[in-house]
Amino acid sequence: MNYMQTLINIRQVLEMTLTGSLFKHVINWPEYLADYAGFSTSDKITVYFRDGTKIVLRANTSDRWSVHEIILRNDYALTRLPEKKPVIIDLGASEGAFSIFAAKLNPTARIVALEPNHLNYELASENIRMNHLNTQVKLLPVACMAKTGKALLYLSRDRRAHSLVRKTGSAQTIKTISLSALFTKLHINACHFLKMDIEGAEYDLLYSLSRRLYQIINTLSIEYHNLDDRLQNGTSLSKFLRKKGYRVTYKDTVNHSVGQLYATKN
Repeated sequence: MNYMQTLINIRQVLEMTLTGSLFKHVINWPEYLADYAGFSTSDKITVYFRDGTKIVLRANTSDRWSVHEIILRNDYALTRLPEKKPVIIDLGASEGAFSIFAAKLNPTARIVALEPNHLNYELASENIRMNHLNTQVKLLPVACMAKTGKALLYLSRDRRAHSLVRKTGSAQTIKTISLSALFTKLHINACHFLKMDIEGAEYDLLYSLSRRLYQIINTLSIEYHNLDDRLQNGTSLSKFLRKKGYRVTYKDTVNHSVGQLYATKN
């Protein structure tokens, strides 16, 4: 575990315990905290939630952060949506925590999740199946990009941080699909909530979307990555989305490398 990961772990443990969110939502919280400390002795741990949800994580990895950020802290600001059958899109599903959280909050929702890395895809499939959500959550082994085709996914030691734009380490060839092609293929005429955590590829995707797609996407909740001082940063992205008719709030994290952006027409 490197120095930065250690600091993040300490900050998140303090946040979870001081706010009480960990004890409120997680049954086996001692095991979850032990994983934060690097004391897990098995390859995987299962986090049991008080609402009956179960999520399998790879022990001693950043998978633990997904539970904290998505479920305990609700970084993507997901709520019960007012539509009778809302459509929720999960780009960068990783181990499936967001899709499962979304399904629990919105049991009538139609959820489409994309995860191109085969190991993450297999874990997400396991978690979706274990929570009996196969009919509600459609998981696809592809990445969403500006164009449909193939691309190189550069692999990170942090299994949640494989990237199409950060060219480090080894790479694997993956299938890609444009958002327009995805909507056409699945007969999606409206998207009520689009969550995005695609490790820097958000700019290529969002800056290429047609006017029609922005007209049918009501809310975007994005983990953005500050890649440069020109167009690939939270400030530039927020200005762009405001011009598309969204009300936008955003905030960098402490080290300013990433941040959360919420854009809605409501």
